[in-house]
Amino acid sequence: MDFTLGAMDNSGMIAGGAGGTGGTNASGGDGGVGVIISHATLTNSGTIAGGAGGIGSAGNGVAGDAVQFGAVAARLIVDPGAVFDGNVAANSSVNDVLKLAGTAAGMLSGIGTQFSGFTTITESAHAGWTLTGANTIGTGAALADAGLLSIAGTLSDAGTASISGHGTLQASGAGEVLLGGVVLAGGRLGGEAGGTVAVGGSLAGAPAGTVTVESGDAIGGFGTIAGAAVVDNGTISAQNGQLTLQEAVSGSGTATIGNGATLAADGALAVATINFGGTGLLIAQEAITGALSGFAAGDVIDL
Repeated sequence: MDFTLGAMDNSGMIAGGAGGTGGTNASGGDGGVGVIISHATLTNSGTIAGGAGGIGSAGNGVAGDAVQFGAVAARLIVDPGAVFDGNVAANSSVNDVLKLAGTAAGMLSGIGTQFSGFTTITESAHAGWTLTGANTIGTGAALADAGLLSIAGTLSDAGTASISGHGTLQASGAGEVLLGGVVLAGGRLGGEAGGTVAVGGSLAGAPAGTVTVESGDAIGGFGTIAGAAVVDNGTISAQNGQLTLQEAVSGSGTATIGNGATLAADGALAVATINFGGTGLLIAQEAITGALSGFAAGDVIDL
């Protein structure tokens, strides 16, 4: 099915045609694509399947993609319960969008393999999705989370993840999350018992059950880091509002308070340097360890 312009919702079944059977010494035909989409929005809560490859004496045909994107940017909205039998192949040269939506719990796996080529991956507010298995987002793609995104398998995002509003990005159970960077815009980054979140280039060396910021890497913005102890060997920066650290923080890095911002440490704050980058407020509930830098008239430390 070719679909260009407008919007289409599928709650039933769409399937590409099966490839033809090859004759003597011939290969079977390739299966058809379930939906070809260009410059349009496709919402799926049903099943979209690529056609099976045909059988031939010289080899079988290739199964068709479930969804294939065209030359003009398009958007795929996935609701809980959606099934894709076959690959979902976006066009990496344009800004194709994969959006996880709905209000019921959803599960997905295969970002970067079955779901490939997307420039933007988003989760809408009030959505609650769990990623299982192995999932990879390249440097050329952006992850924007405004819902509850739990990682029960692995998520490796080489770019910068944005967590906004009431959004939460968390490692669930023994899940592992590797992020190239994090921008908080009111959202929450966290982990559960056993889950590991690392901001940097590798999960190696990141203690299980922690949120670790590696040397040379950063978390910045306003919102909350919660659910797991924090190891700050890079930079944690409060900007444009209040950044709350709900658990103990340790490490060889820097905690920075931007101009007009607030850093609230509910647990012990034990980093190498606490840097005031303008008129800022540090609220501390427990012990503070670290050299103060930039502390000047107008800055406040509230113990």
